[in-house]
Amino acid sequence: MSIGTSVTKLFRFGLRGGMRSIEINREDFRRYLARKHKIYVADFRQLRNFPVEQLDSVAAALVRDAQRLALLEGAGFGLAE
Repeated sequence: MSIGTSVTKLFRFGLRGGMRSIEINREDFRRYLARKHKIYVADFRQLRNFPVEQLDSVAAALVRDAQRLALLEGAGFGLAE
């Protein structure tokens, strides 16, 4: 087995593992929307009934939270070195 093949396999393994870590439980996310953003939906198709501005606000909050989490994770890895 060549080094290129090993690197490719390692990359695929890491990518698959990373993708699994970002899976979202639909029910948990639906409850999060209800609790934090006052958006109550039984089915995600009902999101069409909400104003785009409200959904944009939720999306901005989700992105902001993800950025903060990424910053903390990055700082943690930086401190470990």
